Amino acid sequence: MIDETRNDPNGSDPGWYEPVLVDGRPVFNTIRLCNADGTPVYEDGKPAYRLVQRFIKDGRHVYIGLVVRKDSAGNDCYFPGGEEFAVEQDFPSPAKETFSPAAQGKLTNVLAPKTLADPYVRSAYSRAGLSIVALSQVMSYVSTALVVVGAIICTILANISFDAGNIANIISGGIGDILLEVVHSSYAFLLVLFIALSSAIGLGGGILVERLILSNRHCEPLPKKRLGFGNFVFFAVVSFGLWALGVYIGNFADIFFPIGSSGSYLEELETMWPASIPLHVYAIIGAPVLEELACRKILIDRIHKYGQIPAMVVSGLLFGLLHGNSGQFFLAFFLGMVFAAVYLKTGNVIYTMLLHFMINLTASIPTFLLWAGIDVSPFFYFVFMPLMFIAAVVLLIVRRKDQALSLTPAACVDPAGNVFKNPGMLIAIIAGTVSLVSTDFFTRVVSAIKSTPLNLLGLISALLVPVAVFLTIVISSAVSERMNRGKVQ
Repeated sequence: MIDETRNDPNGSDPGWYEPVLVDGRPVFNTIRLCNADGTPVYEDGKPAYRLVQRFIKDGRHVYIGLVVRKDSAGNDCYFPGGEEFAVEQDFPSPAKETFSPAAQGKLTNVLAPKTLADPYVRSAYSRAGLSIVALSQVMSYVSTALVVVGAIICTILANISFDAGNIANIISGGIGDILLEVVHSSYAFLLVLFIALSSAIGLGGGILVERLILSNRHCEPLPKKRLGFGNFVFFAVVSFGLWALGVYIGNFADIFFPIGSSGSYLEELETMWPASIPLHVYAIIGAPVLEELACRKILIDRIHKYGQIPAMVVSGLLFGLLHGNSGQFFLAFFLGMVFAAVYLKTGNVIYTMLLHFMINLTASIPTFLLWAGIDVSPFFYFVFMPLMFIAAVVLLIVRRKDQALSLTPAACVDPAGNVFKNPGMLIAIIAGTVSLVSTDFFTRVVSAIKSTPLNLLGLISALLVPVAVFLTIVISSAVSERMNRGKVQ
């Protein structure tokens, strides 16, 4: 039998080891011992084996050798014996393995867990970064191609002049002018439907590519736990508060210093009734489902075992860069970290989908009311959002030591070097930041040249993005490293 009532063999600190459970069962393997050079270890002339169990120790996943003791009834009980082996790369995915003392695994190295963990941390995060880059590219090209097809079809159906200039604009992606004519025709609903479907299909295709790039070798689904109504309300309030902060940072120029609309076809479509319904349905339902699968479920399942804090930060950072504009970067970044924390605590992506749904629904309410002729923008930006931010700050201060906010640090000595400074993450961070900033500048400048004065303050939001990325890496790495060294509890 396995006795989980005592984890510390000395009985002095019951919380020294935290057993890892998969489907409610401890994770066991029988491993063959090898030296650092890969040669087998022999005991009494026979190959040496150890019965091991996976534990979390000091925020790290390690296999620990078990020793057998007899209980009062004479049954065998297993306790951690003190030998630690970092061998996660040599075992099948826990989701696919039947764990029992007879399960076989191969131990290729007997080294300090942190030493051996480092290259596998880099590998997992490198794949994570590359997968998000691939997702964004597939999403961009597929959705753009489908919107162009939709624009051509709607232009033909609406009997709009289909001359060489319009064809060139559509093919080159400069479809704003001609689509303004479609928007004012009876085919606006069809155009919006094409846009919504293209977004869903593009993101869905990107998720498939992301899933192919990420290795199953690193996959370890989190065990599902209940969040509880009180904790759900807490995370909902925090989500709304950080969402408000992100909106202010990314859109402060447009909120506090508005200088007029650019008159783009998308801006007109978003406020049209009933033509804009497919767009809002996708934003409220489709986006929460697909984005949470991509940036929480699929991504975090493959990086959380190397530390929950870096997994939370990376999930939020990549989620923000995936949105591709400074107006949404900060709110997506903040929300991405909150949603990641919820998923790490519960292992249930339904909770994060519900939170995401609530945020997007709330963001659409002013537009819904505008359809009825009611403008609530002043109340929304200057009363509701500040109150939610204050409530979030108060709750975070009150519950700062709550167990709901506890996460494990990185599973390596140098979090920055292993989590952020690897080819995949560097490509994702640099490419995402450069693309976001350049797109933001290009959009604002071109918009100003064509139809409205240039709001220079709005460009500051784009410049804040690389600063935020840099500070995120520095601060999260410093905190994680201090926690690994035991300076922060």
